[in-house]
Amino acid sequence: MAIRADYKRAIDMTIENLRKDGLQLDYYLDLQACCQYGFLYDTENKDYYKIYTDYIKEIALKEVVEDKDNAETWRNLYWEIMKLESFWYFESYLIYMEHKRPYEKRFYEPRAKTLKTVIDDLQALEFRKDQKMYTLSMPSRVGKSTCIVFFLTWVVLRHPLSHNAMGTHSGFLADHFYKEFLDIFTTPEYCFEELYSYFNPNTNFIEDKSAEKMTISFGSKGDFPTITCRGIDGTWTGAVDISSDGYLCVDDLVRDRTHSLSPKRMDDTFAEYLNKMVDRLNDGAKQLLIGTLWNVLDPIKRLEEMYSNDDRYVFRKIPALNENDESNFAYEVKGFSTEYYHEMRDRLIRAGNEAEWFAKYMQAPYRREGILFATDELRMFNGVLPVDHKYTFITVCDVAFGGGDSVSMPIGLQDEDTGWIYIVDWYFSSSGVKVTVPGVCDMLMKYGIKEITFEKNNGGQLYAQDIQEELENRKYICSCNTKPAPNNISKQDKIKGYEGKIKAMIIFLDSTKHDKEQMLEEGITYYERSPQYERAMSELSMFASIGKNEHDDAADAIAQLCAKAYGDLNALAEVEVFSRAAIGF
Repeated sequence: MAIRADYKRAIDMTIENLRKDGLQLDYYLDLQACCQYGFLYDTENKDYYKIYTDYIKEIALKEVVEDKDNAETWRNLYWEIMKLESFWYFESYLIYMEHKRPYEKRFYEPRAKTLKTVIDDLQALEFRKDQKMYTLSMPSRVGKSTCIVFFLTWVVLRHPLSHNAMGTHSGFLADHFYKEFLDIFTTPEYCFEELYSYFNPNTNFIEDKSAEKMTISFGSKGDFPTITCRGIDGTWTGAVDISSDGYLCVDDLVRDRTHSLSPKRMDDTFAEYLNKMVDRLNDGAKQLLIGTLWNVLDPIKRLEEMYSNDDRYVFRKIPALNENDESNFAYEVKGFSTEYYHEMRDRLIRAGNEAEWFAKYMQAPYRREGILFATDELRMFNGVLPVDHKYTFITVCDVAFGGGDSVSMPIGLQDEDTGWIYIVDWYFSSSGVKVTVPGVCDMLMKYGIKEITFEKNNGGQLYAQDIQEELENRKYICSCNTKPAPNNISKQDKIKGYEGKIKAMIIFLDSTKHDKEQMLEEGITYYERSPQYERAMSELSMFASIGKNEHDDAADAIAQLCAKAYGDLNALAEVEVFSRAAIGF
């Protein structure tokens, strides 16, 4: 939409004055006034005016320190800009809402490094007209529920006459949310009432509230309240309405691990969600679901399987540990360190609760049925190879080009006496080819590997050529071979076919950490899992022989390694010939 000519002309003149006369406070006040008119009366072009308000904020923060005589005016200018943006930009709203609170008590700013992704997602949800649903899965106690509560208060600021609902697994938790909404709306250290009066001067503030019904109404007391908090076990029909400009927010429909272990309870919960909650949506209303992905029967996971190919449905997962095995939630205030999550992982896995680690912390719902490579069924070693054996490097590469799939290259050392393969390292990355091609080459050169096999299908041959060229540019000699995938068997059946060989002949690194100085002093060569190795093992241990696997790159690469070392599947079938007399015929 064309920007209003008079507003653009005023901004251009102010910018020209700044270029000509240099930094002057009055010009920035003029620019702020221009942007204010733009935000209020040229709303379709808000992102154009945001360019200039961001510029003003940057200068104001700098001048608060450097221009002591006018520091207070610069500070007020900064907050006036943030206030102006609050109606249109969720992040600005969060920052302005809490700016009177001590920093250590604020929710968003100490957590912004990770939560910025979520805030941007919610910004898009509000303004993207065709989006129908957003789901968010993160570990417990990292702020996902509070994000949604703040978002719904922003919706109220923007649409005070809309009808919204906050649903959860119980009335007790619904009551908690009701009190949290009231606290944000009415506590003076939050700035909601100030913003509400500024942007809705002709609409009443809280018109009605009921602790018994857990409802809050703004503007006027109509047939349905602005916000209703309700457990899934409560009354929805006739009591709750989600208007066309409103939201159904659902927080943790699954109570706990015990609830998740009952297929019948999970089926009943999903049915109640559809029949009670979704039934209250008007055309145009949106859904926002958050929770822990306990297993494949979880409501969010079911919805993802139903709508994963529809871009109007967005499914965001942020695990406890990133691809470098570092915490995503090491917040400045009340965060969780990498060490904390590593200890939690080790504790749960050693206690046999691997499924809980993946579900509760890594947002990877564990399919208990048909798991092929459970950790306790795989052979492991502590990173120190048996001495006095001869070993030969053997490796393959399952290629990928980003988009969520991973380049998977296990580095094996094969014992020439036993035939066992020790997986001493693993290149495993979901980055694009600009990262993975040099990454694969680095790994080959690190171990002095002189031959590698790539699966030819799905761009594998081109990828192998890229690797070969990169190695030649580095003047490193390595033979990059390709082999076609079998065309008479599916990938899943191929992996299942090598299950026995993988469990018998492949030995994986365990999570042992060594005293590096001691090992160096004693001259012992040792190996330890890298963050990429951890990711590969996590994916491998979740591969199931039934149903759909979201990712199979780790399992596929190990199956390819077995094919290279021990022959194709038909070669693995051993036939022993008996005489008819020997077996009783």
